[in-house]
Amino acid sequence: MKFPGRADFQAAFGLEPEDEDPSMAYVRYVFRSNTSSLELDVSFSGVLESFQIITRIHGSVVGSISSERTISLVIDQDENGTKALHVTFDIKGIVAEARITFEPDISYQWWLINE
Repeated sequence: MKFPGRADFQAAFGLEPEDEDPSMAYVRYVFRSNTSSLELDVSFSGVLESFQIITRIHGSVVGSISSERTISLVIDQDENGTKALHVTFDIKGIVAEARITFEPDISYQWWLINE
């Protein structure tokens, strides 16, 4: 599993990990909305090849998505300069993807399309 390092997250999003375990290549970041009480907890483990997001509003969990078989986690930028996380998974030979953006507010899309 390929994933960005601490310096990459710091440079792209100005964030330090909230939690980490180097023995599991585990890192957790919390993204907070600038316009609401929305928070997105993003964590991944290189050893377990897993990726998770937990959505909170006013501190209460309103949703979570988790997957193993993560291939890569990449910080990318769209044509407007908006930075995002692009995650790719291999689910029994079918590619699934997720894109998480943090500006102007937090949003995410997750899809699995059988070719």
